[in-house]
Amino acid sequence: MGEHIVTSAVDVLQVLEQLDDYVFFRGHGNASWPLLPSIGRTYSIAGNESLLVEGYEDWKTLESDLLERFCKYSLPFLQERPSKKLEWLVLAQHHGLPTRLLDWNSNPLKALFFAVENPTQKTDGAVWAFAPDGWWTDLSKVESEIDESEYVYPWLPDHSNARIAAQEGCFTIFPLPSNTRPLLPLNAAGAHKFVGFAEKWVIPAASKARLRIELTKLGITHQTLFPGLDGLATRIRRDFDLP
Repeated sequence: MGEHIVTSAVDVLQVLEQLDDYVFFRGHGNASWPLLPSIGRTYSIAGNESLLVEGYEDWKTLESDLLERFCKYSLPFLQERPSKKLEWLVLAQHHGLPTRLLDWNSNPLKALFFAVENPTQKTDGAVWAFAPDGWWTDLSKVESEIDESEYVYPWLPDHSNARIAAQEGCFTIFPLPSNTRPLLPLNAAGAHKFVGFAEKWVIPAASKARLRIELTKLGITHQTLFPGLDGLATRIRRDFDLP
């Protein structure tokens, strides 16, 4: 795994010249954050005891109950009901429900945006570049495999979802163990087969403000990445350097 320092959009382009053509990118506002899906961040340790969520003895049951509740209570707000579990997971993930999905972008500058967009984060940020050994595009095939797989699935979805299209989004789908052992980060040595490489580009905290200006000039803002009034309002807040 390599590490680069990125202080400008030009630096990103220079690093890209050293990488393969097909890579996933993910921006972190804090460089110390692990490469874990949101459900994996619900885990904690108290003494020698592993704590998932009270009352749960395995990850799959926890995710199933979270998703079942989301499906049940989200219906009044949906114009179109998803037909497959993975489509539900994507929808739930985008609205903040913990899932096994880890979001990525196929556009490195959009990943850079997520690393620098929040002016209240004064820590160094990071962009992770991930080269899978292969990836899935067939939703039906992924749907039939994910619950039984022991491996991370890189997935390039179609752009039927407006937010996925705007963000040039893609995912890694983590396996959920049938126990309470913690999920391992994507970049943990030897933790996951078929991952390829993952390297970190560090964005110094002092460079974030300038990078936000550069990305705005390139048309990469909340307004363009989050279609709708929420994205517009956040873009205006950021224009005034408000959290």
